[in-house]
Amino acid sequence: MRYRDVACENALKVITRPDALFHGTYTVDPYQNCAFGCLYCDSALETVDVKLNIAEVLARELQHVPQGRVILGSVHDPYQPVEERTGLSRAVLSTLRDHGFPCHILTKSPLVLRDLPLIASFDCAVTVSVLSVDETLARVFEPSVVSPQERLVLVRHLRDAGVTAGIAVLPVLPLLAEPDLKATVASAADAHASYLLYKHLELKGEQRDRFIEILRDRYPHLVSRYQRWYESAISPDQKYLSSLATRIDTLCKRYKLENRMPEDRLR
Repeated sequence: MRYRDVACENALKVITRPDALFHGTYTVDPYQNCAFGCLYCDSALETVDVKLNIAEVLARELQHVPQGRVILGSVHDPYQPVEERTGLSRAVLSTLRDHGFPCHILTKSPLVLRDLPLIASFDCAVTVSVLSVDETLARVFEPSVVSPQERLVLVRHLRDAGVTAGIAVLPVLPLLAEPDLKATVASAADAHASYLLYKHLELKGEQRDRFIEILRDRYPHLVSRYQRWYESAISPDQKYLSSLATRIDTLCKRYKLENRMPEDRLR
C-alpha cells in the first residue's frame, strides 16, 4: 500500500437524499481509498490519499453550513492504519465538537478507542462493521481487519463508556452470511450494541467481476446464483431482499435489539 499526502479543497459533502441508515446530513472522509482492502469493497486501491489539511478546511466550512450530523468515514475507514500516524480523524472529531456538530463514526478498527475520551465528550455515535461472526468468512473477505470477536469487544468497550455504539452487518453477503445471521445478531445483543444496521451487497462493473472470481475460487457452488442476480442488476431480486429484511428484523426483535439508530441517539 502506498500513501500520498494531498491538500483537499473541500471537506464536507452534503448527503442529497434522506439517510435512513446512518442519519447523516454531511460526510467527511480524511482518507481517499482504504488500506483494509476488503474484497467486497470498491474502495480498496493501491494508493491511499492522506488529506493533511482536512481539519482546517472543515473548520472553515462549518461556519457557513446549517447544523447537521456528520458521517465520519462514509466510504473509506477513518481508522485505517495510517490514522495512527496522522491523527486526522481525531482532528476532525475535535473540530466537529468545537463547532457543535454531532457525528457518526463508521469503522472496523479498534484504533477508534484511542479517541474514546473525545468521542464520549459530545454527541458522537460509533457504528462498527461486522460481516459475520463466522471467522472463516471474515478472513476470506476482510483479511486485513481484526476478527469479528475483537470488533464485538470494541462495541462493548464503547457502550461501557456510555457511547451510543452499534453493529452494521454491512454488506450482508447473500447466501454466505445467512447461516450465521442468528449468531451475529445474538452476539451484537451480548455486546450491548445500541442497534444493528444492515444492507445487502451491491455489485457492479469490475467490482462484480472480482467478486465472482473470488466465488469461483472459494465458493464455486454459489457462482451461478450470484451471476443470475447480479448480471443485469446491482442487487439481488426484491423477493430475496424482502425475505432477508424479514429474517433480520425478526431476529432483532427476538434479541431485543433495535434495527435502526435510535431517533434520540441518547447515550
